[in-house]
Amino acid sequence: MSVVSYVAGLWERCIAAARSTGGSESRSERRGTSSELFAAPARDGDRDDGDSTLFVYSQALWMAVTLALLVALTLLSVRLYFLVSFIGLLCNRVLFAPRAAVGQWWRVVNAITWLCFAVLSYIVYLRITASATGSA
Repeated sequence: MSVVSYVAGLWERCIAAARSTGGSESRSERRGTSSELFAAPARDGDRDDGDSTLFVYSQALWMAVTLALLVALTLLSVRLYFLVSFIGLLCNRVLFAPRAAVGQWWRVVNAITWLCFAVLSYIVYLRITASATGSA
């Protein structure tokens, strides 16, 4: 079991536990075994499409915190901000990936991810050409 899958499973359990405590049932009615408490809630049967709203909120939070930290550390540049935001996007993809059914929102995330990989490739190309011409 990799660290990423362990953290993703733990994150899903925390979200499931938070959702299960928000209901109108009393605490004694909700109490069950620990496996029931941390089981991911099934929506529409056994289908798990992921949660697009939580994905967008977490990405926005990541980007806002990143921007604030880079400004506070006086390290803000477009390339660095893009790189750190892209790392956050990749982490969020791991955390919020749907298991079975892939919705339209996930296809949009895939397209954005491939676009970001293209921009990252361009940034790497610029760095390589700058170092190649600087050392010659």
